[in-house]
Amino acid sequence: MIGICDDLRKSVLQAAIQGRLTKQLTEDGNAEDLYKEIQAEKQKLIKEGKINKEKPLPEISEDDIPFDIPENWKWVRFGSICSKLTDGSHNPPPKTASGYRVISAKNIKNGKIEFTDDDRFSSEVDFERENKRTRITKGDLILGIIGGSIGNTAIYNHEEKVIAQRSIAIISAIIPSLYVLIFLNSGFSQNFFSDESNGSAQGGIYLGKLNSMLFPLPPLAEQKRIVARVDELMKRIDDMEKTEKDITVLYDAFSGDMKAALLQAAIQGKLTEQLDSDGDAEDLYMEIQAEKQRLIKEGKIKKEKPLPEITDDDIPFDIPDNWKWVRLTDLGSFSGGNTPKSEELVANGEIPYFKVSDMNRPENQKMLIITDLYVNQSFKGKVFPPKSIVFPKNGGAVFTNKRRILVQESVVDLNTGCFIPYQSIYFDYIWQIFNSLDFRKIAKGTALPTLGYSELATILIPLPPLAEQKRIVEKLDQLLPLCDSMKEAIDATA
Repeated sequence: MIGICDDLRKSVLQAAIQGRLTKQLTEDGNAEDLYKEIQAEKQKLIKEGKINKEKPLPEISEDDIPFDIPENWKWVRFGSICSKLTDGSHNPPPKTASGYRVISAKNIKNGKIEFTDDDRFSSEVDFERENKRTRITKGDLILGIIGGSIGNTAIYNHEEKVIAQRSIAIISAIIPSLYVLIFLNSGFSQNFFSDESNGSAQGGIYLGKLNSMLFPLPPLAEQKRIVARVDELMKRIDDMEKTEKDITVLYDAFSGDMKAALLQAAIQGKLTEQLDSDGDAEDLYMEIQAEKQRLIKEGKIKKEKPLPEITDDDIPFDIPDNWKWVRLTDLGSFSGGNTPKSEELVANGEIPYFKVSDMNRPENQKMLIITDLYVNQSFKGKVFPPKSIVFPKNGGAVFTNKRRILVQESVVDLNTGCFIPYQSIYFDYIWQIFNSLDFRKIAKGTALPTLGYSELATILIPLPPLAEQKRIVEKLDQLLPLCDSMKEAIDATA
């Protein structure tokens, strides 16, 4: 189960270095300009004697490029964005009981540099004799380059001055270390390290290979957005990893549609804990039926023909003992829309008129808010209340599986169906129920698909107690956004 979170982390990192986690903004400028600034900084350091002049790195050809990056990014060689890229001391100074710490790849643990009681120390004299390039300072990146440590990375965040042994590379980047760390941990880099070391337990990575490794360079502002976005997603994955049940749900979902799988798990009672204090859904069902009879008596809805009894053969999956199987029309009423006459329509008014095409507007992706038409006072047709759920019921739009919520009294067109939930049920739960339905499997016809109310009415719905309905919705509100983010990352690496 833990493996699924590892897979998600890898997908996020790879998507990050391909520019698919963040927006490219014109105000960021071009990475070419940043690259020139980096090279100017390196020349300044060379002139000041702080770094040595390097051999020219190979040109990058089209055949070298492993994947596409945004147009305002630039492919460069890794060494070109570093002021220092070296390995540790090949002949570490003699051990002493105290003094300056000498660290190696074994100090890289879980993405951090950790000191241990087994660390060796060197004297002050030996520390001063060591080549300055083997010294590590705060902010340097550390990379395991020998044996089983190959590819392990961390940023050195300690104040203590230390010497490195040859099992690690020391990298001082001229750009933000956190973006470089994301790159070094990405699947692209890790595969590179594995290939260059031949996958051998005792293999190693040559510094020359590290220098010439390809590096996708974004503008500086986007590097910072990438770091923030990755940090946000990693925290979400960490939260997921703390709950075994959530991990199981994501694991089951990963092979297909994560969102659909989560909704399915929710309506099976697999996302939440069943509590004795919730009572029994049978009591809630009786309340809903009492509300239904009252609405019939008041003439607000029509009396329906009795629906078939639910038998054991009808039940598609198990639900908790205190839940109840019901039909969809046990929870609300269906009605069709009606298209107003042209003389009943105005450009402004109090009651909006929505057509199926209005569901495609960017502002109407969940709630129907924006329209160009309203009905005037001469309109005598059906007006639907707020919190009605509307959906296409005729034509090709049925196959889009769209559904929207009315936020005020509204009129919908003839090709639109409407479900009005009873108030005794938690609206956000019935909304998620609708999101779990696949209208494509219910519709009749292919040339002109139609959703019939007789088929919709008999759909089986699992009804939990009211308190658990609210817990289910709360859990979905936490998990569904994560699915969206993860799907973007996974799609980006497919």
